[in-house]
Amino acid sequence: MERNTRTVCLWYGRLSEPFPEAKTHDLKTWPIFFALVAGGHKSFEVRRNDRDFQMGDTLILREWEPGPYPPEGYTGHELRRRVHWVFDGAGLGLLAEGVVVMEIREEAP
Repeated sequence: MERNTRTVCLWYGRLSEPFPEAKTHDLKTWPIFFALVAGGHKSFEVRRNDRDFQMGDTLILREWEPGPYPPEGYTGHELRRRVHWVFDGAGLGLLAEGVVVMEIREEAP
């Protein structure tokens, strides 16, 4: 997979204006992880990089109940977070091939 080599200008930990190539990703998120992000206790996502996640992208985290009790499906709760940093450590042997860690932050109002 060819990597996008976007550069980012950080100023006190904030992204500058959104990237023109930035994408929005809808992601299923299990209730325990959703609650940790919503409560401000989790500021990262570990995901398979099957969507070519990049800095500046927006994640829509949709709470997903895996079932069977309660039944499998979306709960209706969602959060929006901006990707501020993407770490692909496969080349260093720190992560499995195709897995990334993303720092996520609440989008500015």
